[in-house]
Amino acid sequence: MVDSDGMRTVGGSGKAVEADYLWKRWLKGLDPGVLHAAVADAVARVQADSPGETTLWDMTKAARQALKVGSTTVSKLLARHITPSQH
Repeated sequence: MVDSDGMRTVGGSGKAVEADYLWKRWLKGLDPGVLHAAVADAVARVQADSPGETTLWDMTKAARQALKVGSTTVSKLLARHITPSQH
């Protein structure tokens, strides 16, 4: 992933984080990993707008995998919870 300054995000192993990093982690039932801070900011914004709403990252692995990849529901969730803010 490359930010607006042209800098690449790297994981703990020093390898570049790919654009589908969060998607793969989410599908496996994992947390956001090295992008935890960016995701936490996005989740906080969603919860401020909709108090009490269950977030994408709160879903169980089984619930995540049960969603159809191309569904409108997943697209909406991705737009609200996975996309880091563009400040």
